[in-house]
Amino acid sequence: MARAISFTQEGVLQSHDVDELLSVPHGSEDEHRQSVCADMAWWGSLRAAAEKEAALAEARYRAWQSAFRQDLLEQYRISDNKVPAEHVLKTAAETDPAFLQHKAEIAEAQRVVTLLAAMYDAFWRKAAILTKDDRARYVEAGFSHEIVADGSAAKLGREVTQKEREEVMKKSMAESAPVRRQVLNAKPDKAGKKERK
Repeated sequence: MARAISFTQEGVLQSHDVDELLSVPHGSEDEHRQSVCADMAWWGSLRAAAEKEAALAEARYRAWQSAFRQDLLEQYRISDNKVPAEHVLKTAAETDPAFLQHKAEIAEAQRVVTLLAAMYDAFWRKAAILTKDDRARYVEAGFSHEIVADGSAAKLGREVTQKEREEVMKKSMAESAPVRRQVLNAKPDKAGKKERK
């Protein structure tokens, strides 16, 4: 069963198959290595737009709330020249139908931000997996784990020893260990997202 995500951004409904976007079928690793950075940039730009929309939704709510309170205060001053208690103003605002509309808009905007942040993180992990797979393939093919200035691996004049393979794998695991610890030790923040330490 395919897993999909859907969200509306700038008035356009978008739907994406997560399995198709994030899977790397055997034999297509090189194609995915070439596109993963562009994918991260695209999902990052969607996330930035969603964060902007969430901030605007919050600003619209605050503007509505201020205008509502101002109108209510004006009505009280005209009718009996008294200033109502804070709880009266709050109750009046929260029982107005526009209040729920604004809160629903804010909640949806935050959901989209969280969703797009998760997709960006998933592509970041995909890039890390492809990089780790790359190192292992270089070693298996008899390449040194040292990268020369032009970005290619330096070919050894002899077969790579088992000890060298193990050293490369240990180095790869050591480099990814802090990230794994961050993910495992992350605590949810108020919006439910994982917060890296």
